[in-house]
Amino acid sequence: MLKKFGELVKRRGIKVFVIDQYNKIRIKGGSQNINDYTNDYLNQIDVFCRKYKALVYLVAHPTKMQKEEGSETFKMTTAYDIKGGGEFFDMSYHIIGLRKKTEYSLVEMKTLKVKFNHLGQPDETAFVAWNKFNGRYQEIDWNPEFHPNQEIENWDTKCLIEPTNAQENQTDVF
Repeated sequence: MLKKFGELVKRRGIKVFVIDQYNKIRIKGGSQNINDYTNDYLNQIDVFCRKYKALVYLVAHPTKMQKEEGSETFKMTTAYDIKGGGEFFDMSYHIIGLRKKTEYSLVEMKTLKVKFNHLGQPDETAFVAWNKFNGRYQEIDWNPEFHPNQEIENWDTKCLIEPTNAQENQTDVF
């Protein structure tokens, strides 16, 4: 996969990649324990990013989630909730946790780790809601813990991504 990403950098100038979901990726011939395997895989991604000056978002789903007592909302996940989680925490530059706040139809985003302080702060929280007008999540400026029944106003009704002429004419499929 990283070899294909390298080709996309060279041929198309693409510099941002998403691997979703990490839990289903396997290195060929790997018979190591989960910590060594995770360490090797994350090192390969780090080498790729440095070589091509690219960014890889790695989506890793937790092994099992527990609900908050008396609620349909799950507890906020941590890096340690992923198989090989200790390696994830040690080797990642940034970790963001996501959880659905089912009662409010929101998604909570929380920074769990920030290696470089000029790029953010740990334990910061933001809430996003599904914008039915443009089909994307949109940050909302309120916290459901303090305003649980507040209606969301001021939806952005324009599309956030507008195709360029090159994108409209592109027919390549990967």
